[in-house]
Amino acid sequence: MSRVTHSLTVLIKDGTTPIAGASVKIGDTTVTTDSNGEALFSDLPWGNYNYTVHATNYADKTDTVSVASDGTVSNGTVDLSGSHSTCALTISVKDGTNPVKGATVKIGNTTVSTDSNGNAVFSLPWNNYSYTITAPYYNSKSGTVNLEVGGGTVSASITYADADKDGIPDIRDQYPNDPTKSYDEQAVNPNE
Repeated sequence: MSRVTHSLTVLIKDGTTPIAGASVKIGDTTVTTDSNGEALFSDLPWGNYNYTVHATNYADKTDTVSVASDGTVSNGTVDLSGSHSTCALTISVKDGTNPVKGATVKIGNTTVSTDSNGNAVFSLPWNNYSYTITAPYYNSKSGTVNLEVGGGTVSASITYADADKDGIPDIRDQYPNDPTKSYDEQAVNPNE
């Protein structure tokens, strides 16, 4: 009596988008997904098989797929959405050549203050992000960054706000329309 074998197709996707080029390993056999996100394994007897999926920019996933005696497959679709690997993104804030300590950098709902070197470090999945930088006595700055595998650094230069146009950053620049504030002509160093 000959052994009955089946073909097994494992579909790898991110939401509804197929992932081409992912590797799917069952036992000692590794198959790369095609442009449809499919990896085809042939000549498998019915049973349960542990598999591991590796796709660039995603966390590896291990699970079990079942092939019934009639060839029916259970758990043959793997959705990797939400498993993007994270990367470090550093936003380096300076006012020309000097680092700005205590600036606020916001990406989405996450806010990080810059350290003494002017760096705000985020851990994020690769993606496109918009950021906003604010600091007392400085003009705010916004930008975008495309975070890819391996992370990245964005250098952003912010400029002093000088509402009263006297060349000296002071309390009048932070509160230009508030007559209740005491206006002191002393220069303010926001990095102290």
